[in-house]
Amino acid sequence: MRKYLKIHNIYIEFTYQFHDFFSDKLTSYEIKRNNEIFNKLSVYISDSFILPKVSENYQYSNRVFYESKTEQWIITYTHDFKQIKHMIYYKKDYTEIEIQLSPILSDRLAEYEYALSGMFFLDLAIYNGYLPIHASCLSVNDYTFFLSGPSLSGKSTQTRFFKQIFNDTVIINEDKPLIFIENDECYVCGSPWSGKDVINKNIVKKVNAIFFINQATNLKIDDLTNEKKIQLIFKNIQRPIHEKLINNLSLVIEKIVESIGIFRFNCVNDSVSARFLYNFLEVNYEN
Repeated sequence: MRKYLKIHNIYIEFTYQFHDFFSDKLTSYEIKRNNEIFNKLSVYISDSFILPKVSENYQYSNRVFYESKTEQWIITYTHDFKQIKHMIYYKKDYTEIEIQLSPILSDRLAEYEYALSGMFFLDLAIYNGYLPIHASCLSVNDYTFFLSGPSLSGKSTQTRFFKQIFNDTVIINEDKPLIFIENDECYVCGSPWSGKDVINKNIVKKVNAIFFINQATNLKIDDLTNEKKIQLIFKNIQRPIHEKLINNLSLVIEKIVESIGIFRFNCVNDSVSARFLYNFLEVNYEN
């Protein structure tokens, strides 16, 4: 299948093999092919792999990396190094990304397709000035905010409380919303890559705040130093290996810290947490 997608200002020609994680999730991002320049993101199933004609750069665990001035290859083997599981080729400006999956992945092929295409889409987004953050991004009565934290921190639980209490709760992206800066203000947009439940909306909203979740016994919202804000953001984002991407992230993070509220949300496992946080938004931000 091939789809032409517009994810905010990122244009992608996306070729994929399975509907399992995408099905109707791409529809709202689809556009007709036009004169825009599309980045190519392609996933294929292949039982033969042609190794790159450049020298091996380094090896990490069961992955072997090859690199030229403008391109990179990442080949992942089985742990005994007898078979290739997948090979990824991409240009360093992310205008072309090709992911080849081996049939040995069997019933996990769709899962690998979703995970790896999402990983490299996020690198493409970072290259273009977006910051993907591990968070659930909610819009409730036009307040837009992030509930962020590592896996099992309680993001999904707190998101569920908001949906139970506030009927107009919209989940913009449940796993990797994209933050960007426009006219010195902070915005967020959704994308089709949004975690195992694939919950997202193709909308753009101005952001009020980020709340880093901390499970506690008493409800409280803490102010943070700028240093702590930056630490928590870096802890909860995809951290790329290329210097240019790291520099791009640093610039966006600096703007985010200047532009919006960033807090620690000490929450409890009860819907009272959602009401408490919403009251905080009402007091501190104009609707």
